[in-house]
Amino acid sequence: MDKNFYITTPIYYPSAKPHMGHAYSSIIADFFARFKRIDGYKVHFLTGTDEHGLKIQRSAEKKGIDTLEFCNEISQTFRDLSKTLNLTNTDFIRTTEERHKKSVQHLWKELEKNDDIYLSKYSGWYSVSDEAFYNEGCASFATLASSAPKVGAVCTIPVPSSVVTKSPVMTRNAFSGCSNGKGEASQSCSYRMPTKSAPFNSCSTR
Repeated sequence: MDKNFYITTPIYYPSAKPHMGHAYSSIIADFFARFKRIDGYKVHFLTGTDEHGLKIQRSAEKKGIDTLEFCNEISQTFRDLSKTLNLTNTDFIRTTEERHKKSVQHLWKELEKNDDIYLSKYSGWYSVSDEAFYNEGCASFATLASSAPKVGAVCTIPVPSSVVTKSPVMTRNAFSGCSNGKGEASQSCSYRMPTKSAPFNSCSTR
């Protein structure tokens, strides 16, 4: 029987260039990948970049360039990090790649087929720094609410049926019903789809 071993770094969030924390995680993953190869395993070692979210959008806007162009630049610095650190990763994935989109679409369709997702709406406090929503039952809510003008706003998001039936891969622009708490239309909200096993009645972070 073949001995296979899979290991991945965090799929890094490229809102800025790599720092020591990225190097630390990558070196640890590389250590285990090398050890498993010595032990006779066939190793698949993955790293890459997770290209989404408001922080990336804002960073791109500060530079005055397109969001994908910004991701192209920063993702390349993470790819270069592998060479600089002499990592032995066998793959580098970007979530903007077509192969990743196809995988996400497949997973979405499987969840839909098994009735694991459903249309709903919810409201909560949105934290830009965390790229997540919190409700008032969250332990982090008091801290978040105290600095709400800086980090978040109350948002209510009706989920359009087109997200499920026509566009399995969701984008920020899909949610035109988001409000920034001041009665102004806003696109600065992210969300996760609730499931029957994990509805939006408890704290959830990514």
